Amino acid sequence: MRLKTIFVGALAVLIVSSCKSSSNVQVGAILPLTGFGAYTGELVKKGFDMAVDSLNKDNKLEFVVGDNQSTGAMGINVYKDFEMRGIKVFISCGAPQTMSFAALSNNKDEVLFVTAANVQALTEVSNRIIRMSPTGKSMSAKLADFNIDSLGFKKSAVAYINNDMGAEFFQGYKERFEEKGGKLTTVVTFENTQRDFKEVINKVAMSKPEVIYVTGVGESLGILVRQMMQTPALKGIPITGDFNFSQPSVLNLIESRNTDIYYTDIAVSDDFATVYEALYNEPVSSYAAFGFSMVQIYYDLIVNNKITEPVALYNSIAGHSFETAINTVSFDEHGEPSFTIDFIKLKKNE
Repeated sequence: MRLKTIFVGALAVLIVSSCKSSSNVQVGAILPLTGFGAYTGELVKKGFDMAVDSLNKDNKLEFVVGDNQSTGAMGINVYKDFEMRGIKVFISCGAPQTMSFAALSNNKDEVLFVTAANVQALTEVSNRIIRMSPTGKSMSAKLADFNIDSLGFKKSAVAYINNDMGAEFFQGYKERFEEKGGKLTTVVTFENTQRDFKEVINKVAMSKPEVIYVTGVGESLGILVRQMMQTPALKGIPITGDFNFSQPSVLNLIESRNTDIYYTDIAVSDDFATVYEALYNEPVSSYAAFGFSMVQIYYDLIVNNKITEPVALYNSIAGHSFETAINTVSFDEHGEPSFTIDFIKLKKNE
C-alpha cells in the first residue's frame, strides 16, 4: 500500500493510502494513535491495515487516517477537517473521542462506524452511528451472570478504573450481580497512571470476597492483577474481567498465575486469528478484529454492492447481519450490534 504523509496545520498527521479511488468514496478513520488510548488504537489499526491490504488491493476506496490523540478536542478537530475535505463515511475509535463529535453527525448525510466505544449513549445522540463493539454494561452484565451462574459466587469485590469507561462497566456489573442476589463486598477505583496498588488491594482483601471483578485498560490493569496475585491474602480467589484482559500488554504482565482468571471476549473467527497471529506474532485481539470487520463491511457494501450514499450505507448496516472477522454480527435498527461471547479461562500455573 503506497502511503504519503501530510500535515494539517499543527493539529494532526494524516496518512492517505493509495491513489485517488475510482469509486470516489473516501473513508476517514479517526483513531487514537498517541496518548492514553493508543494501546487500543494500535490494535484497531492492525486489523484495519490487514483489511486495507487484503481487500482494497484494487484501490476502490481511499482511506484517510487521522490521529485524535486520545482527546475529545482533537477528535472534533480531525472530524471537522475530514468534513471540510468532503468525507462523509467515517470509522472512529474510542468513546470519549467519538462522543465529542457524535451529536454533530445527527441527521447529516454521513455514516460513522465506531469501535472501542462502550458508552451506552453513543447511538442515542445521533441517527448516523453504527457501533462495532459491545457496550460496557452488556459485557459486564454477562460476566456477572457467569460469576453467579457458572462459578457459583455470590460475594464479589470490584476494582475499576476511574474514568467513564470504568464507571460504565462497573454499573452494568453491579446492577446484574445484585439483581441475581449477589453482594458487593467492596468497590474501589484506581487511576490509569497508578502503579502501586497496595491500598486498593488491602481494601479488596479485607472485604473477604469469593471472586474479584477488575475492569481497566493496558499496563495499569496488568500490573494491578499481577500485584493481586502476589498478595497472600488473595491467593486462590478467582479474578474476572472483560475483553481488555486479552490485550498483549495485559497478558504479558500476568503470565505467572497462582489463581484462575476468567474474562469475557468476543469470538474471533479462526481464519482471522490464524492470519493475525502469523503476521504480528502476538495473540489475536478482538479490537483488531473490530478494525478489520468495519473495513470488511464498508468494502462489501460500497464496492461490491455499489451503495455509496452515506444514509443508504447506514440503512444497509442497521438491521442487517454480516459474516466478518468476528463471525456473524447482527445490528439492530439503531445500529447496536450483538456478538457471540466467549468466556476465557487462564489457568493458574501448576
